[in-house]
Amino acid sequence: MDPSSIITETQLLDATQELSTSDKLGKVLAAIEHSRVSMETRLGSLAIELSFLHADHRKLRDKVSDGEKTLAALQPLATDNLKATRDLQECVRLLEDRAEDAKE
Repeated sequence: MDPSSIITETQLLDATQELSTSDKLGKVLAAIEHSRVSMETRLGSLAIELSFLHADHRKLRDKVSDGEKTLAALQPLATDNLKATRDLQECVRLLEDRAEDAKE
C-alpha cells in the first residue's frame, strides 16, 4: 500500500469535524428555510385578512356616506316639522285665549 493513500487519524478527525460543521450548517439552513416558509405563509394569511378588512372598511365608509346623505335630506324636513310644531303651539295658545275670552 502506498503510504500517501493512507488516511491519518488527524485527517479522519478533520474530515469528521468538517462533516459535523457541514451537518450543523445544513440544519441551521433548513431551520432558516422552514422559518422563512412559515413567515411567508403567515404573511399571506395576513394579506388576505387585510383585504377583507379593507373591503369591510369600504362598506362602512359607504354606509356612513349614505347616512350623511340621509341626514342632509332629513334636516330640512326636521326644520319644517319644528316650524309646524311652533305654528300649532301658537294656534293652540290663540284658541285657548279665545276660549278664555268667550268664558268672560
